[in-house]
Amino acid sequence: MDVFVARQPILNSKRTIIAYELLFRSGTANWFNALNPDSASSQVISLSGLQFMPGSLTGATRAFINIPRNLLLDGSVKVLPPGKIVIEVLEDIEPDEEVLAACRDLKNCGYLLALDDFVDSPKFAPLVELADIIKVDILATKPQEQAALVERLHRPGLKFLAEKVETWADFELVKSMGYTMFQGYYFSKPELLSDKAVPSHKFIYLELIKAVANEPMNFKKVEELFKRDVGLSFKLLRLINSALFSLSSKVTSIGHALVMLGEQQIRRLASLTAVAGLCEGENMHLLNMSSIRAKFLESLAEKLGHNELASELFLIGLLSPVDAILDKPMSAILDALPTSENLRQALLHKTGPFGIHYRICLAIERGIWDELDQLSCVLDLESAKLVELYNAAIQSVESALPKGKKIAS
Repeated sequence: MDVFVARQPILNSKRTIIAYELLFRSGTANWFNALNPDSASSQVISLSGLQFMPGSLTGATRAFINIPRNLLLDGSVKVLPPGKIVIEVLEDIEPDEEVLAACRDLKNCGYLLALDDFVDSPKFAPLVELADIIKVDILATKPQEQAALVERLHRPGLKFLAEKVETWADFELVKSMGYTMFQGYYFSKPELLSDKAVPSHKFIYLELIKAVANEPMNFKKVEELFKRDVGLSFKLLRLINSALFSLSSKVTSIGHALVMLGEQQIRRLASLTAVAGLCEGENMHLLNMSSIRAKFLESLAEKLGHNELASELFLIGLLSPVDAILDKPMSAILDALPTSENLRQALLHKTGPFGIHYRICLAIERGIWDELDQLSCVLDLESAKLVELYNAAIQSVESALPKGKKIAS
């Protein structure tokens, strides 16, 4: 049985990831839908407990999982560890005595409870007393209601999470109201906050990306850039010797690397190292996202039998969050790099020959399954196979991290 899973980050006011919401689907033949919620929900619990176990997808952070009425009552959710899970009580659940008793039992077992898509009503008062987190859809409620909820329901230990935060203005407004947790597309690809300059010590990373993007590549220039920065050389050697790259012998110097690896691999490794350098001192979830997207798009090219496209698709994934990393418009960054028109179209407009590949990646990340269905048909691949490739990319990137480290930790 195939299962689809997407991770949507939940962040604090400093824009640090503190949790992920996991969005599941049962597969191409039996999607999550309103027609068969019980069957789908049972698969959520059994598959996440036996196969995905939060931790493989959320690192050291908690996983938010939607739990409908039947799973609250039958205790199935208890197969998931309380220290890793936040149970989201769906908005259509009636807070009758059975539901309240089940929620009290889960609280006693150490689970955190979140009320999903909360709308204020006296009948939900008993659930509010048990809740640890109240989630408010800011697109479905007015600002006055959002503020009134915090003011009326505030108590020690109760947190408010604003979901569907789409813009910087949304983020600033709900933050001023007292919301301390946030979720939405704004955080998946953060909006430009300021046109701040790139720190001088990071210019070398931009120079490296530029050097390896040139056709033909100037090996001498690339080696010179690495030799100018000891830390940069160390990062490259560590990446080359990691589980991401299967080499028959260890690489011990930059010159050795250039001899052993072909031009395509040097482009790939140097770009990855440069993006890692740009992310230093920033929120490292952007580097993780960059690496996962790069690996997925490269694997997708190979799956389609287009190995000659793998290098460029890898670079598209790698550079996809660079505007968020540098707090600069993507167009301005690409203008400074000798990138192809196909790459520009994909990153700026999600169009061109590689636009569909990038859109597939984003659809999986965001759990937009209907769009994934449509796009997978164009490439004549099953949606489930695409999700398998994405999950494999997560595992591949995670396996290359230093021992004991996990994605989003």
